[in-house]
Amino acid sequence: MKFSTFTFLLGWVYLLLFSLWMLLRIIFFDSLWWLALINTVALYIFVPLIIFLPLAVLLRRWRLFLGLCFPLGIFIGLYSSFFVPSLSAPISQNQQTIKAMTFNMLLVTMIMIQ
Repeated sequence: MKFSTFTFLLGWVYLLLFSLWMLLRIIFFDSLWWLALINTVALYIFVPLIIFLPLAVLLRRWRLFLGLCFPLGIFIGLYSSFFVPSLSAPISQNQQTIKAMTFNMLLVTMIMIQ
């Protein structure tokens, strides 16, 4: 089996399993323990996109590329807020700010108790 054919089939298997996971996530979310476990590590489900998207473009598999745009759109919808910096409100010149520094004494207290 040629590399391009193997990659093509593996990409479609990934897309099928991803779509099945999304369907189950929409229907059941975390009500099933094994689905809750998969949802916990959901970020890692998107890792094959790093491999399959460039390969689909390089091997000119346009249908696979368009199919992989579905997981890419889901990734952007779920995790784009983590990659874009938040715009905080500017502090006016008249407003006073408070700076606080704390020293965590829990470990020292636990050692002293023992």
